[in-house]
Amino acid sequence: MGFLTVLLLSWALAVSCFIAGNLPLSFSFSKAGVAQLSTFGIGLLLGAALGVIIPEGVEAIYDASPEGSNPSYSIALSLLSGFTLMLVVEQVFITPSSGTSTEGYALAPNSSSLEGGRSSSNIHARMDSDSVPMTPGGSSGNSSTASRQARSITFGLVVHSIADGLALGASGFAAEAVRRIPSSHHTPPPHSSSTLVARFAPTTQPTSPHLVESTSSLTLIVFLALIIHKIPTALALSSSLLPLIPVRKIRMHLAIFSLATPFGALMSIMLLALATLGSKKGSSEADGTLWAGMALAFSGGTFLYVATVLQPVRNEDGASSQQSGHAHPGEDEMQSLGPKTRILLIILGIFLPVMVSSMFGHGHEHAHKTPSHG
Repeated sequence: MGFLTVLLLSWALAVSCFIAGNLPLSFSFSKAGVAQLSTFGIGLLLGAALGVIIPEGVEAIYDASPEGSNPSYSIALSLLSGFTLMLVVEQVFITPSSGTSTEGYALAPNSSSLEGGRSSSNIHARMDSDSVPMTPGGSSGNSSTASRQARSITFGLVVHSIADGLALGASGFAAEAVRRIPSSHHTPPPHSSSTLVARFAPTTQPTSPHLVESTSSLTLIVFLALIIHKIPTALALSSSLLPLIPVRKIRMHLAIFSLATPFGALMSIMLLALATLGSKKGSSEADGTLWAGMALAFSGGTFLYVATVLQPVRNEDGASSQQSGHAHPGEDEMQSLGPKTRILLIILGIFLPVMVSSMFGHGHEHAHKTPSHG
């Protein structure tokens, strides 16, 4: 899985999001279908984070850490940094600063269902306590307020998209770093009775082809989780902007939102490559694996925040999200699902990444086997 493939996948993701986001501008779409896809996407984010991205990041960090070091700190710091970044962005840049903290994305109801056409596609509008209700077509009592609301919605989702690109780029970088580790990089470990040292100490064995295959499939799994998550997000974004700004500006917002993912992937690859510059030739591959593992753990933290805080798994008729002020585009569609259907879709989404990963070789035998001390 080369860097070119990662960039192609990120551009395919961007084009798919832009096309999907334009659909509510011209066609009607099923509210139930968007609800099911959005709920399934939550499960995919959880499954990709907990079952694939974070375990691969932990494994890469342990493999690249020198003997005697404590990689647990790097793992914890990376996870917490990713989660905290999304928390800061959400609280500082997205949450309304004026009025009470209970205002968020307020529902802009319409007399028709989402299947009724363009005029009925306004799912959410960002509204402060002193703003007037929005009407379809972008007309409101205060166009500048509507523009600020539209920019706020788009900005939050753009940051999420950059984090998505970070995960995609880090997965590709991890695969490339593992592939480039030569067998000479592994040196025999000293004799030790410590099981932990024996488990993670490098050996004379070359890099396992199963490990290379696993890290390569990781990129495809991340891509699958992202595209199923981002398509309904793009639909909800354009629907949210319909009552706020003209269609021409909506397409501009969609383009920025879509391009954020390839930008994040490119930025991730460049930063990880720069992090390995200056390393000695013999350790550059290990440094690349270490930084890639930390980036994967970081992106896993962002995935967890998006799946559990921005789009909470527990949803009781929308009360929790409305009261907390953190309702986001697409949540009211998911509220239309029954609890049994919702939990079933989430569970299916949670386990699908692990199943796909095992089919592509993630359930591999670890490259660093415990040396025998006969």
